[in-house]
Amino acid sequence: MNRTILYFIRLNGIYDLLCGFSILGYLPVYLVNNIHLSMIDHYNYNNKIFERFFAYWILTYGLIRCISYEKNILMLSYLIEALAFANEFCVNKNMNTFRTFFVIGFSLCISQVIDYLY
Repeated sequence: MNRTILYFIRLNGIYDLLCGFSILGYLPVYLVNNIHLSMIDHYNYNNKIFERFFAYWILTYGLIRCISYEKNILMLSYLIEALAFANEFCVNKNMNTFRTFFVIGFSLCISQVIDYLY
């Protein structure tokens, strides 16, 4: 097990938890809240149910990244994230191009790093 990649995954999981709790309103950090929601083109911040479910999804994969030691589960959390954003970008065409490709590329790269180094 490579400790460096595990620390990185844990740190990324903590970041995801902060983002999720921020979207839910438990942490008043607008910058972190806005990072995820600003990926959606023309979102007017008026759908609180969507925001809560989006936050729960972010919390779910953040928690997985914070507590799991299983290589395949960690890889899968990044692959699902990449697939979900790719689907929204390609099918529904409602995502910011640069931010979405950054998340997709980052998630795919991290899943491959996990596979190779972990």
